[in-house]
Amino acid sequence: MLQLLTAEIFVTFDGSHLDLSRLRGGGKDCTTDLAAIYTELHTRLRDAGLHVRPPAENTVSWAEQVTGPGGVEALGGWDPDTRYFVLHVDLALVPELVRDVVAHEMVHQIISEYPGPFDHHDSGHGDRFYAVAQAVAQALDMPTPARATVAAWPTLDRPTGYYGPLVGYRDRSLRRAA
Repeated sequence: MLQLLTAEIFVTFDGSHLDLSRLRGGGKDCTTDLAAIYTELHTRLRDAGLHVRPPAENTVSWAEQVTGPGGVEALGGWDPDTRYFVLHVDLALVPELVRDVVAHEMVHQIISEYPGPFDHHDSGHGDRFYAVAQAVAQALDMPTPARATVAAWPTLDRPTGYYGPLVGYRDRSLRRAA
C-alpha cells in the first residue's frame, strides 16, 4: 500500500490558499505515517456507514511535487483511474494537515466510487462534493464545511494556528471567522 516518493503526480485539488513556504524540504525526514492515517480514517468512515474500496486496493504515497489545475501546486490528490492517493511530502511535518487533506481526498474517493450526475461541477467541488463532505465531516468529527470554501475543506474551516507555526494562510479573506 505504501509507495516510495514519486517525482510528480497530477491531481485536481488546488491547495494554493495555504502558505507552506516554511515547510520546504523538511518532510522527507518526518515519520508521519500516511498509510496509517489513511487506514484510520477509512476505518472510521466504514464504521459510520460510508463504504469505499479498502486501503489495500489503493496506492498511498508521498510525492515531491503535486500539480493541480493550471500547473498550480497542490496539497494532495486522488486519481480514481490509477487509485493513487498522494500528498505533498512537505505536509509530513504537520500530521493535522495530513489528516485534513486525506479526509478531503477521501470525499473525492467516495464520489468516484459512487458516481452521480453532478460529480464534476465546480471542478469537482460542487453540490455533490459539499453533501459528501458534510457526511465525512460528521463521521470524522471535523468542522462542517462552509459552502463558500468547500473546495478547500477542511483547511479553511480550521481556526488560525490549528496547524502550528509552520503553516499560514495566503489569503485570510477566504477563511470564515473562527
